[in-house]
Amino acid sequence: HLFRSKQTVFGDNNTQHVTEKRYYYDNDKHLLLSRVATDNSDGTTQMIITKYTGDYDNVVSTSPDAMVKAMAYMQSTNQISKPLETQVWLKKNSIFSIRSAKLNSYGLGNKAARMDAQFSEPTTSGASIVTSYITASGKFMRDTRYIRDVSLNKYSSEGLLTDFQPTSGERISVLYGYNKSLPIAKAVNATSDQIFHTSFEEPLEGNSTLGDSKTGDRSKTNGFI
Repeated sequence: HLFRSKQTVFGDNNTQHVTEKRYYYDNDKHLLLSRVATDNSDGTTQMIITKYTGDYDNVVSTSPDAMVKAMAYMQSTNQISKPLETQVWLKKNSIFSIRSAKLNSYGLGNKAARMDAQFSEPTTSGASIVTSYITASGKFMRDTRYIRDVSLNKYSSEGLLTDFQPTSGERISVLYGYNKSLPIAKAVNATSDQIFHTSFEEPLEGNSTLGDSKTGDRSKTNGFI
């Protein structure tokens, strides 16, 4: 593991900007990067705190809470490196203030844990610590200051996001091509099952038994040799 790094940037007139970083791995259960402290030349320190599924108590698969069920599934399938919460703090003149906080919410779908929403916390929320936790009864309790940024509504059977909606915007849908590996079309104010696409460049869309047609529904069959 990396524990410390130092970067010096030299400017004009022999000026230097020195940035030192310290890395912490606080949880022996997973030994993932928990905190990064950056000491700046101006005397300020930025602290980035990351929490994973292993940093919460009461994570059980029998929980009635969808988020906790997804967290338990992620642990059982060794998906422990996905960040759930990230907080950024700034220390200046011995005073800590929160700069930002983000939360990724998960649910279970198609026998997989899928991110279903993203939340953030406004920087005006004050200096108190952001606290999300799981109750003894197995319910995930978000910090009350979190605001939903986007809802991730639907995924394809391949695990690709097809429908999402920003809190302050219209619903957006995405279609994929190139063997369902890359996005090729986006529609606003429509769900993915309300739009259709066909392409002369996509395989398996023509009538060739070899799957090599490139001209849509009508093409020469059985290859070109």
